Amino acid sequence: MKHGLLAVILAGGLLAACTNATLVSGNAPTTIGNAITVIPAIGWSRFGEGTSEVWTVDGPMLEQLRFMAGLADGDTAIIPSPDKNPTFATSGLDTDKAPRFRKGMILPEVKEFFEGVLAYADAQRPKVENVRPEPFAGQPGFAFDFSFTSKIGLDFKGFGRGTIRNDKLYLVTYHGTRLRYFDMYRKDAETVIGSARLL
Repeated sequence: MKHGLLAVILAGGLLAACTNATLVSGNAPTTIGNAITVIPAIGWSRFGEGTSEVWTVDGPMLEQLRFMAGLADGDTAIIPSPDKNPTFATSGLDTDKAPRFRKGMILPEVKEFFEGVLAYADAQRPKVENVRPEPFAGQPGFAFDFSFTSKIGLDFKGFGRGTIRNDKLYLVTYHGTRLRYFDMYRKDAETVIGSARLL
């Protein structure tokens, strides 16, 4: 059984994972993975460390910001779980088959990489579209929109912004339930992404 981005949404161990959250204060500069700094407008609950983090307000099963802060050649966005329990950022122990970022990727390949991450996480009908050039973190970058359905039938929509610098991928995505939560925190997510700067 695979657990990835959607394990965050569907995890039975979610409440236990939430006890490990730290609070990100609004209007305070925050650093992710010694790679990206952002300034959120509101408070978020923060899970994870290193090159992969998830932020949420009402719970990652409803909405989440996900940071991929400097994935190098061969890195995966999937985080293995040492205890085999699906928590906020788990994908199970088997990451051998997980999609991996490769240096030299061009934009269509980054699109395929992210679609692969969604599919690995058991997203149903993942779709990445409207891929376009767009500045990110003061660098030439790209943007895209995406959607998927969870295994229990919830529809989600989201967007991503990112760049590749020095052969590393910097990507921030936001998604939430199509009904209510995507729109509820969309502007706040855009504020975080718009404030991003690479270190």
